[in-house]
Amino acid sequence: MKKSEEEATRLQDLRDAHDFDGVVRLLEEIKLRRPLDLPELLLLGRAIQLGSAETLTLEQAEASYAEILERDGDYVPGLLDMGWFLFAVQDDASRALPYFDRALELSKRHLEEAEDGKGQCEEEIAERSRVDDPPDADTE
Repeated sequence: MKKSEEEATRLQDLRDAHDFDGVVRLLEEIKLRRPLDLPELLLLGRAIQLGSAETLTLEQAEASYAEILERDGDYVPGLLDMGWFLFAVQDDASRALPYFDRALELSKRHLEEAEDGKGQCEEEIAERSRVDDPPDADTE
């Protein structure tokens, strides 16, 4: 089953109201109908940490991040949240460091690709501009 617009709106309303326990409850309801997608799992982990602990435990927040990374070990938001969770919540810098390292490695690779693509686009635009608007012979 696909994420509905109504679910997305309800989640956003709960987030806007800082009702993190409500976010957790709604995501748990959704999880009974379908698997949560990666951004929803990320939100679940964050909401658990920010909620009152009446709904789920910090171990379940960590499990949410672990599930993200089991599905996609290169999902940078998941790597970052797991790193911050381990560092700031679990006070375990040694376990956190590899997650930040991997996020940096992937982000640098994406940045390099974006810079390369941008450079190629700019070169092509400049070349087309020269072809479309050749210099006037009288001005040379």
